[in-house]
Amino acid sequence: MQLSLPPGYQALVPFDRDKHRSLGIAEAKRGAFAQGLHGIHLWLAEFTHAARHFPIVFVRDPANGRFVALAVTGLEPGSNLFMDRAAKWDEHCYVPAYVRRWPFFTAPIEGRGTPEQPESLVLVDEAGLAPEGAALFDGEGKETEAWRTVDALVREMEGLRTAHERFMQTLTEHRLLQPFEAHAFPKAGRDLHLTGMHRIDETKLNALEGKVVKGMMKRGELARIYAHLMSLDNFRHLMDRATARALEK
Repeated sequence: MQLSLPPGYQALVPFDRDKHRSLGIAEAKRGAFAQGLHGIHLWLAEFTHAARHFPIVFVRDPANGRFVALAVTGLEPGSNLFMDRAAKWDEHCYVPAYVRRWPFFTAPIEGRGTPEQPESLVLVDEAGLAPEGAALFDGEGKETEAWRTVDALVREMEGLRTAHERFMQTLTEHRLLQPFEAHAFPKAGRDLHLTGMHRIDETKLNALEGKVVKGMMKRGELARIYAHLMSLDNFRHLMDRATARALEK
């Protein structure tokens, strides 16, 4: 199985309950992980929450050419405008599951499970584990509350995979994505030009056959599309954050 390293991760190995038994999550490092992400992967189910705070865009994954959904959290690589200098996330804003799940990750196991619910391998970035973290298992190898919390989130995210991939397939099949660029002119600092992003083409969306639209409505996709479109207004708020950050220097 080949797996491209997801953004922000240093390395991934299979999570081993025996090997990693005495370790816990290095929570202090989670902030550093998120602080370097100016775009964060989103599942379809997160669109409604994320649209209140971030622009949601689609970009091509350089590893396979497929489209992925991102919450734009910064105007420059390596700069997350939703985190302060102490690497604390803005408490008033949604924290994407991609950040909350770190340092864990999952990858479907080819040929295992069903198309609707494939089996997945749990992986971990060992840089995110440390002896001083809340232990995931006790001395007898029994699960702790820390692990049960992680496991619940990992399972929840895996349960959302099929619906999300179906949504991305629908966008691709009907060629609903169009490229666009964003020009940011902060009141302080240099002008910024964001490229490589895609958005829903409303003209093509409105031209879809009724049965296609009905299917999208049943699957909850249409509501998320409109959440995405409305979220694009959040580029203005990103510029405000960029200006405030520049004035801090």
